[in-house]
Amino acid sequence: MRLRFPIFAALVLLVAPLAARAQDAPAVVVRLKSVDGLLSDAKYLAKLAGQEEALKQAEEMIKTFTTEEGLGGIDTKRPFALYGTFAEDVEKSALVALVPIANEKAFVDFLGNFMIEAKKGDDGVYSIENVPNLPVPVYFRFANKYAYVCAMDKAHIAKDKMLAPEKVLPAAGDDAIASVNLNIAKVPDLIKQLGLGQLEAKLSELKDEKLPNETEATKKLKVAAVELFLKRLQMLLTDGEELSLRLAINQKKDDISLDLSGTPKSGSEMAKIVKGVGETTSLYAGIADPNGALNFSARISLPDEIKKLLGPAVDDLVKQAIESEKAEGRNFLKAFLEKLAPTLKSGEYDLGVGLRGPNAEQHYTVVGVLGLTKGKELESFVKTIVSILPEKDAKKIEVDAASAGDIKIHKIVVGDELPPEQKKVFGSDSVYIAFRDDAMFVTFGADGLKLIKEIVTAQAKAGPAVSIQASLSRIAPLMEAKDRPSLKLVEDVFGKNLQGTDTFSLKIEGGAKASLQLSLKGKLIEFAVKAQEAKGENK
Repeated sequence: MRLRFPIFAALVLLVAPLAARAQDAPAVVVRLKSVDGLLSDAKYLAKLAGQEEALKQAEEMIKTFTTEEGLGGIDTKRPFALYGTFAEDVEKSALVALVPIANEKAFVDFLGNFMIEAKKGDDGVYSIENVPNLPVPVYFRFANKYAYVCAMDKAHIAKDKMLAPEKVLPAAGDDAIASVNLNIAKVPDLIKQLGLGQLEAKLSELKDEKLPNETEATKKLKVAAVELFLKRLQMLLTDGEELSLRLAINQKKDDISLDLSGTPKSGSEMAKIVKGVGETTSLYAGIADPNGALNFSARISLPDEIKKLLGPAVDDLVKQAIESEKAEGRNFLKAFLEKLAPTLKSGEYDLGVGLRGPNAEQHYTVVGVLGLTKGKELESFVKTIVSILPEKDAKKIEVDAASAGDIKIHKIVVGDELPPEQKKVFGSDSVYIAFRDDAMFVTFGADGLKLIKEIVTAQAKAGPAVSIQASLSRIAPLMEAKDRPSLKLVEDVFGKNLQGTDTFSLKIEGGAKASLQLSLKGKLIEFAVKAQEAKGENK
């Protein structure tokens, strides 16, 4: 039999350069669901992806090794774990893996089935010299209903150095497939600098690489951005406390989630930066509809060392854009970009777009906002341009068509530009635009005028630095006909009551820690697979 127990070898190799001591909290902890839990989640995902038959083959293989004594002696109902601490001396480093055991003898015999001979020593430690593709010996001992496994040096699983399972295993009720916790402070400086040095060498090539149409100003901006990235990475290594990753599936709620977070040391420079991100205010947060079909917003504040280089770089880019424009449109573009330049140079960017609906008539409305510097000057420029347009174009634009308090609302009729299908979706051929000195607001659709009157007076509110929330089935009508899924497919997957069954969300936030949170309903996977299959059948 050619199979050489790859799972066992993988457990040993996963984090080879680690050392664990019971008197120290581990630098890294990796937690993994039980075999039964992993298999259950795999079946759930396979069903969503239409790959149930493929998984059945893997199930059958697992069953051939499963008896009343577990999967080759491994308890399939309890979770796995890995833990360790980094050491500058590689020879003093090791990984300790915890494998749940139902029957010790069955586990040893199971290894033998793959021609892996485990010899028990007088100290109760088993040694393996012949793990395929692993040039170092492997050791394990049984304790606390687990096999403690390490490589290179059996001292790492001495009785006084082993951690109790409850110190590293998932908490009861934790539905994570896998999670990783890394204590950055416990990573030796030598290892940090080695990793940083390799990345710095790669990025130095980017600093020297000449980009298309690169000027001296844009080069300075590029170099500063690369150096800032390295500086922030160095800050992560010196000011970072912990990095965490968690992947989870909740089958009952049909939720799949991924959470990545970084916690800085209290009082550090990094903590101040992360806290600042958490205090972000967004114009779109002030107008977002939590029940909307789509919400997207981003609020970016560039560091001062980048802001000071933006002016000359923007000037060069504006100059290049004007020079590349056809002669008849050059003056207009020059005037427009000059009005937009203060916003581009500010280094403060705030934008958002949303899709509301469908309403009672099954029509949608788009709402959008863009933060501006000197927005009223841009509005004056737009009015000037309208006043000199040819009559056939000017009649499509109504300046000061409506008001919301002191704010004037302008109307643009775009009916001739819209395909018939889009007219059906939005139920209107008018775009509404309004300016404040700090922002421009835009709406388009059935409720465009009503909504722009509501949103132009809204103020910025606290919100994530980046946020995306979408209901796939509700935005499907906006797709091109060739890509649009049928209503029948939507109902087959999500049912007729779509509320909350087809959502996707992503958030990037700050505060006490920096975090990225991704969440989606499992049915979205099923929907995507079936929509792709249907698209292929219709070709």
